[in-house]
Amino acid sequence: MFLGFCPIRLSMVQTLIVTPDQHRFQEIEELLSSLDLQFDPLITVEHPLRLPEGYYRYILIDQMLFSLENMSELMAFRKRNEEVPLLFLVDKVESANFDFVRRLGNALMLQNPLDRQELITLTLKMLSHDRVFHRFHKRFSVDLTTNLENFGDGKKSKAYLKNLSQGGAFAVADRTFRTGDVVFLNITLDQINKHHRMNAKVVWTGRNDSGDSCVGLRFVSAEEVYRNLLKM
Repeated sequence: MFLGFCPIRLSMVQTLIVTPDQHRFQEIEELLSSLDLQFDPLITVEHPLRLPEGYYRYILIDQMLFSLENMSELMAFRKRNEEVPLLFLVDKVESANFDFVRRLGNALMLQNPLDRQELITLTLKMLSHDRVFHRFHKRFSVDLTTNLENFGDGKKSKAYLKNLSQGGAFAVADRTFRTGDVVFLNITLDQINKHHRMNAKVVWTGRNDSGDSCVGLRFVSAEEVYRNLLKM
């Protein structure tokens, strides 16, 4: 059973990779080589950063230096180019940079070292204009079986966790969920003899190529569960 996201037709999307290093451009190009993208490099260390307009449908910015000059220029670029997805490839996700990228809209950060499948999946979702949520935490591939218990109706669903982080998880479930649903799940890590009961909120839903129900989960506090209870 294939557990990836549904592919989209890209038809040679014009893609700009902004990096100070030619070898880095080639590395990123190779990681995305399976997609129908047309790559152009912009090798620069210029401040402020000047991005070309009106041609590219997707821009990756590597090792972005979040200087005041660059932030101002990127905000101005965004006002003139609202539909162009921006992906920042960074060594460290800091709260100030995270907040800036969130304000930009239609922009995300991905932490180095780059994982091929994660970069491809994120690229496909951004180009299909799916809503993608920011992550602070590094994700790890897992293969765990659990139950998702819906907070609203109490029904349990068998689910397979495919990746996991401190902030959330991706699961394939045997029933559909709605965005905003609150669920409970048990996570057992046999290798380190740890068992956790977690509260989570469904932040996106979809289906893979096999038609299986897929859910993105964000772990939430008991206080947030209580707030959802008051709304019911």
